[in-house]
Amino acid sequence: MADTQTKSASADAGERAAGFEDVLPGFDTMHAVRLGATNFEHWIATNQELTRFWSYRLKKYLATLDSFANCRTSEDFLSTMARAASDTVHDYANEYDRVLAINLQSER
Repeated sequence: MADTQTKSASADAGERAAGFEDVLPGFDTMHAVRLGATNFEHWIATNQELTRFWSYRLKKYLATLDSFANCRTSEDFLSTMARAASDTVHDYANEYDRVLAINLQSER
């Protein structure tokens, strides 16, 4: 009796496998796994870069607040504000380039 159940179970598995290929003809499981791994690596690289950037920017924001606290004249204040605005724009532009490079690298 156990022998009949084993044959029946293996026949059912064979039917399910054949039915799966009918639904997705030409599906390559290993290709899908490799693609998923590549996407995951890309996601990790992007998140590491963004985490690095936000840590860097937080330190810069705190330094800017410290600079504002040490301003004694309106010229000091305007100079600090201009420097902070310029640094921020440059940092964000550089970060955009880094993230774009990660995205372009993952496309290959």
